[in-house]
Amino acid sequence: MATAQIIVKDGFFANAVGRYIYEVTPTHAILNGWECFVKEDGSIECWSVREYSDGKHSMRYFINPLGFAKLTLKKPGEPIRTLKKGYVIKKGHKLSDGILGLAGDHIDYRYAYFRDNSFQNFLEEFGITAVKHENPNRLYMVKVDLSKGGQYKSTLQTDGIKEEERVDYGYTRSRKKPFRNTYEMSIWYQVTGATWVIYEKRREKGNDYNYSRILYTLVGDVTRLTLPELK
Repeated sequence: MATAQIIVKDGFFANAVGRYIYEVTPTHAILNGWECFVKEDGSIECWSVREYSDGKHSMRYFINPLGFAKLTLKKPGEPIRTLKKGYVIKKGHKLSDGILGLAGDHIDYRYAYFRDNSFQNFLEEFGITAVKHENPNRLYMVKVDLSKGGQYKSTLQTDGIKEEERVDYGYTRSRKKPFRNTYEMSIWYQVTGATWVIYEKRREKGNDYNYSRILYTLVGDVTRLTLPELK
């Protein structure tokens, strides 16, 4: 799912990066199947609309001048559904500098987000690829999977207590390539008393490389968290 980004400076569109960028002016942008406007009151409104066999599907992302954002989806014959809402900047601040992200693909599965500069700098400083505002106190699986064809590793960091629940390990013989064995180890950890958890996954296979470093926390302003430095 390709994502294009609009750079917002002083409340206006300054530039854009990504795919299918057709127009970017201070108050109007067309890119990646979206059309966005900066309105006179300083709010930002983006629409993605497409006609399918069952009718018109549309997604709307709206941010008011105080930074309250709402993402909605409308399907034919169904009421408007709110997918996400909440403040995307600190309360008491105004919508100004940041990054507006707009995903492509089928309308029903698209998403949009706004990250102000302080939040974006926080993500870059700690290498965070996504933040999930979910309870970090739960069960996690950390896995190591090594073979001649590649490797998969995951790690877990937290400010809470991490207790080992179960360990599975051994070699798995490949059905397609009988002489290639894969070493696998899975450890289940129960986390308690945590404010945050960082769950990192890294997969390498030939030229294919996938990496994610997800922060789980219920803290609203994540920039106030004290996290370990990125190694």
